[in-house]
Amino acid sequence: MRNADYWRGRFSILEDSAHREAQKTIQGMEELYLDAQRSVQKEIESWYARFAVNNQISLTDARKWLTAGQLEEFHWSVEQYIKIGEQAGLDAAWLKKLENASARFHISRLEAVQTGIQQQLELLYGNQVDSLDALLKKVVGNGYTHTAFEVQKGVGLGWDITGLDQKKLETLLSKPWTTDGRTFRDRCWLNKNDLVGSVSKSLTQGLLRGDSPAKITTVIQKQFGVHRYKAGRLVNTETTYFNAVATKECYKDLDVEMVEIIETLDSHTCSICGGLDGTVIPISQYEPGVTVPPFHPNCRGTTAPAIDPKYAGERAARNADGDVYYVPANMKYADWVQTFVNGGSKAGLTVAKAVDIMKLRETIKAKEQHFSDLKAEYASLEETNQRYYLSSSDFDDPNEKAEWRKWRKTVDINQVQARMSELRMKDLPLANADLAEARFQLLKAPGASGYTPVSTLKEAEAYCKSVLGINADFKGLSIESVNGWNQGLSDMQEVFPDLVRKRFNFVGESHQRNAIAKQIEFQRQLDWIKQNNVYNWTDAQCEEWAKKKANSFVRKYLSVGNEMASSWSPRPPFDPCRGICLNRGFYADFESASKSMIRQVEIKWHPDSCSTVKSVFDHEFGHQLDDWLGVGKQKNIQALFDSRTRDQIKDELSEYAWNNHNSNRYSEMIAEGWSEYCNNPNPRPMAMEIGETIERLYVEWAKTNF
Repeated sequence: MRNADYWRGRFSILEDSAHREAQKTIQGMEELYLDAQRSVQKEIESWYARFAVNNQISLTDARKWLTAGQLEEFHWSVEQYIKIGEQAGLDAAWLKKLENASARFHISRLEAVQTGIQQQLELLYGNQVDSLDALLKKVVGNGYTHTAFEVQKGVGLGWDITGLDQKKLETLLSKPWTTDGRTFRDRCWLNKNDLVGSVSKSLTQGLLRGDSPAKITTVIQKQFGVHRYKAGRLVNTETTYFNAVATKECYKDLDVEMVEIIETLDSHTCSICGGLDGTVIPISQYEPGVTVPPFHPNCRGTTAPAIDPKYAGERAARNADGDVYYVPANMKYADWVQTFVNGGSKAGLTVAKAVDIMKLRETIKAKEQHFSDLKAEYASLEETNQRYYLSSSDFDDPNEKAEWRKWRKTVDINQVQARMSELRMKDLPLANADLAEARFQLLKAPGASGYTPVSTLKEAEAYCKSVLGINADFKGLSIESVNGWNQGLSDMQEVFPDLVRKRFNFVGESHQRNAIAKQIEFQRQLDWIKQNNVYNWTDAQCEEWAKKKANSFVRKYLSVGNEMASSWSPRPPFDPCRGICLNRGFYADFESASKSMIRQVEIKWHPDSCSTVKSVFDHEFGHQLDDWLGVGKQKNIQALFDSRTRDQIKDELSEYAWNNHNSNRYSEMIAEGWSEYCNNPNPRPMAMEIGETIERLYVEWAKTNF
């Protein structure tokens, strides 16, 4: 489901990531400012200690020439300043000024301290420029590739791209973007000059007033605070701008045609930005600072692609040089960069037939619309039929009664009823069955579904809740496992929306599900014992009894034990628990779980190509399909199992297909066969028959459920 909310969410995360990097830089700058502030304060205090009487010094005394010893000391200090400045790459004009100062035979005490203070500020801003320069290079470089990653993951298709080279990066960073024509480096040095001037002015004015060093340094501390804020604002604003620049470059390279403005909508959002949220503009009008964020200092807005994934597939197939590949659901950013940016191996990736996927989605959409139109027609005819058979007594208003009688004469009720019968008996069943068959074809188009891995469990839970309407609790599971789980869930809900949306109430971790079931059983037992309290127990005794019953129920029927995952289709009142779960005992550590799943396929415990979390999901979903469609009641399915020995089933499907303890002896074979059907590009005959049987039953179900 690559809807607007998906794109807004993913690109808001990217913008937040850029600003987290900015905050790290700001924190580093805070330390630089504090260090410089302390150095300036120390310089002033030292000066007062050496030259002042009674902790005060007049401006006249401050302008006296240094003594020979003091001047020699000053020259030594300046030589150190020059050496440090050359190493730090400070402004050439300041270094020249230092050299001139060192060569002078006369210099005042005030000039000496001002030189020391300015040296600290030059170093401060030199480091600030370097920090901001490094930050923006990282933001632009990462912004470009991360944008490409999200776009390609968003459409489920990947193709080779070229990252930003150093030359292009420098060109982007050196381009002024504000109306004053200044770059970020220019603004850093401008802020430095302001701070140098204000500190020098405060020192001079303090001397004129005869202020103590403590009072002077207090004033200077406030000036540093103002400039720290300015530095932070500059970092945030420049980060937003250059992240937008990087995003634009990537949008152009990926042929994104329309973008949407996304603003952070809270009490801090200005009216201008708030009013622009959701605005869609063509990429030709994309101009950071003018048509897209940042619109002002500290602006927190960003953009996202405004694309329909069906067109994205076609565009990728048309514009990419070379093959287009499906992007695996569990593909990490680093692996994607290696594969599609650095020209790494694409072994194991499936070549995507993007146009075919696009056409399939268009077909599904057309069939959905056709089915919807037929349902609307039937509802209209049903309303006509009901109105036709009203009686005169149903109308209190004589005018309405007269109008109804007049209308009734215009209706051919036999024709209405004949069309209703035709819709009910033929058109609606066939249309829904046709739609079901088209949806089923998505199983044969890997990468065509709509889930993109997220970075936190909360995001994964939110996806289940907001997109699918399913309660989720993934506590204790690794995020890699959860992403695989949600990938399977996303795939299946596209094919079987009726099953997922109407029958699934919970997905997540097994112990979390059991906690819900335990609470339901506790309440059920408590209500019963209070109604049948033959022993006259107190409320506390009743609760203790109900608690023991609930614990016993979970141990007996829902024990997690060695199960990697589980499926449960309970009767009321346990409806909130209906769904499928992963056991944190296996999937808290994804690396360990992966090794185990691979090993289980190698020893034929599970089917070919079923060594991923998604394949485990598909297995459990197979149980849900069995329960829903009655797969195990089909004679051909029973014959698959009954006609084979244990070793034959192991060789043709898996050992687990035989080795189960369910009352339905066919259930694990069905689940294993369904998992292979969904995950093996070339399913073996047993898996193929199970998959095709489920398709047939699904189409038949659609004929009677419309």
